[in-house]
Formats: sequence, structure tokens, C-alpha cells
Amino acid sequence: MRKILIVNESQVVRTLLRRYLLSELNDVFIFEADSSNAAIRCLYKEEYEAVVCANQMQDFDGPEIQAKAHRTPLNKNTPFIIITSSDKSEVVGDLVKRGVEHYLISPFTPEQLGAKLNSLCNPRQLRAHTRVCIPGTTAAIKLGGTEVTAKVVNISPNGILCDMYWPREVSQLFDKQAIEVVFPAEYGGVALEGVQCKFLRLSALTYNDKLGLASVRAVWQFIDLPKKSKKTLGTIFEQTQREFDALSIN
Repeated sequence: MRKILIVNESQVVRTLLRRYLLSELNDVFIFEADSSNAAIRCLYKEEYEAVVCANQMQDFDGPEIQAKAHRTPLNKNTPFIIITSSDKSEVVGDLVKRGVEHYLISPFTPEQLGAKLNSLCNPRQLRAHTRVCIPGTTAAIKLGGTEVTAKVVNISPNGILCDMYWPREVSQLFDKQAIEVVFPAEYGGVALEGVQCKFLRLSALTYNDKLGLASVRAVWQFIDLPKKSKKTLGTIFEQTQREFDALSIN
């Protein structure tokens, strides 16, 4: 899953950009910063695949935020898309002169933003290294006093995609959740236990006779992965990579 940071002082614009990204891309976790200083704090704490940043900001503008990000250990190579409302040659020229390689002039379409992002962080390349599909992997999703068994479609260090039967209110998925992931016997039958998660979104797979939800595909973000679970997941990824390499050689 790709982690994208949106930096803009306007809540309306941040919401619009979020909607644009989610309408075009199904493999992104979106984070927001409402000021330049908040953005810089995020960039020192977390690594992102890309940053969508306003040009004009208080305290530090877009190119300054990019320059500061590229001096951090985590985001020294993270691409920035700078959003500007001016198509004047002197404005664009100033951005390029200050090291901005990628920009969009508003207004633009969701397709343009999605295409620009895909050109900067190739989702296929990311999936080969950070997202795996292991047949037979299951998840027990605990919502309050309810436990639901789900089929794991794929899993990454940042989150999990599951298919499950859910004929209930979608709002219940926003309750505090813990997930236990059990891998199949060929992976030692190991499990990730008590992983705290945040529900992000779902898509309907089937409906019941009353046109209500029956089965869904849902995405959760890992909030805090315990050290033991991180080690287990790392071992799983190493094994799947070895298997992938063996298939490539053959």
C-alpha cells in the first residue's frame, strides 16, 4: 500500500484531493497535514511514497517543504507534486528553478492526479516488494464483542485487504478493532495477534435479497504493529520473496 501525504491549509481542498486519489487509486493510505510545520513534523516521523503539496503556504511554501523533506533520512528521495493555481511562465519557472520537478496546475481532473502519482511511484513495483498474497491466510476481526472471520486477499507492512461476510451497518466497522492474522501451514501456521487497526474503506462484493450488503472487501491500516508481529511479517515476506525468485529463475 502506498502512503501519500496531502499538505494544504484548506480542509475543503484536502478533502477534494483525498476524494480524487481514492476515486483513481485503490492501493493508497492517505495522510493529511494542515500546515507547513505539521507537514515537516510528519516527514520527520514517517516515510511516504509521495507528497501532494500546495505551493503557497504560511511559514514555508511548497518548494521549501520539499527541500526540508529531502534533508530527512526517511523522505530524502520522496517525490513531491506541487499544486499551483497559476500557469504563468514566471511562476512555473520559479518552481523549476527551486528544484520542483513535478507540479500540477489547478484545476485538474482526478485522472490527471492519479496518472501523475502513478508515474512517480509505480504501484506494480511497490506490490512486488511490500504486498503479498498468500492463499489460505485468514483473519479474525474483533469488533467490540463480535468476531468475524475473513479471507485475506493481501497483506503489507502497513495494512491488510480482506473479503468477508458483513450484513450489518457499515458504521460498526469504524469501532475500535483488533485483527489476528493466521498464515497457512506451509508458513508454519504462525499468527499476528492483537494487531490494532483503523478501518479505511470497503467495496461491496454481493448484496442480499433486500439489497443490503452481504459480502464486502475491506481495507484496514495497521496502527501499531508489535515488534513480534513485525518480525513474523518480515519472515513471511522473506519466504514469499524466495519463492518468487525461484519461480523467476525457473
